[in-house]
Amino acid sequence: QLTSVADAIRTKGGTSDQMSFPDGFVSAVEAFPDAVTLDSLSVTENGVYTPSSGHAYSEVTVDVSGGGGDTDVEDALITRTISGSYYNSRVTQVCSYVFTLCTRLTTVNFPACTTIGLQAFYSCTRLTAASFPVCKTIGTQAFHYCTRLTAASFPVCTTIGPQAFYNCTSLTTISFPVCTKIGVSAFYNCTSLTTISFPVCTTISSSAFRNCMVLLSAYFLGSSVPTLGNSNIFSSTPISGYTTYTSGVLGSIFVRASLLTAFQTAVNWSYFSSRIVGITDEEIAALDAQEGA
Repeated sequence: QLTSVADAIRTKGGTSDQMSFPDGFVSAVEAFPDAVTLDSLSVTENGVYTPSSGHAYSEVTVDVSGGGGDTDVEDALITRTISGSYYNSRVTQVCSYVFTLCTRLTTVNFPACTTIGLQAFYSCTRLTAASFPVCKTIGTQAFHYCTRLTAASFPVCTTIGPQAFYNCTSLTTISFPVCTKIGVSAFYNCTSLTTISFPVCTTISSSAFRNCMVLLSAYFLGSSVPTLGNSNIFSSTPISGYTTYTSGVLGSIFVRASLLTAFQTAVNWSYFSSRIVGITDEEIAALDAQEGA
């Protein structure tokens, strides 16, 4: 019934006619508590927006699906909940704190969002998947304590803020193909993270992967050696010799064979020299093919 509200809004069409709503709508809205009750949120290319009450708002936001997105009413609904900007019903920015402590949120999909703000999804403890195909910047603590997040898709992200995925204890594998900067403690205490891949990363800040206690494979296959903030990047991981949770199996850092010596002798990388492995262009091509399959 809630999904019929958008049609009612458009039927009104800016006239002074009284809006009509489906039977049971008013009682359904009144049944929403003032607490956080966000279940799901999705924005797709055709402008589908699944509603929520939103963190720190008692107002119920209703569905504004379908084309257009140009009416003042829709602007108000989107802005009130997202606290960001959008075009043609497509959210382009999720601002700071918007979904903090939305503990019933399970999935998010923002196909037009380019920026995620500070603590945008902080402690969304039921969030399992996040899709942001055009997001370039992930803010500080954006997904901090999203303890059930298992999958994150950020194919064009270039910057990961400090503690962005701190304590995301269910993350197992991540891939940021064009990311160049990883902030302080970005993946700190991601205790299920087994594999990481950053093909073009140039800067990795301190404690970025600290306490990733089952991290066995790290791929840095760019054409240069990234700058490490310090030597504690991989503290308490199998790469640094911590194998309590991997039955004694050590982790490895995979780099281009042509850069093996450069990695092993670079500042801070030298601490992990025995764990750095060079792989050939053919092996890299095979890995790329496997990921694309």
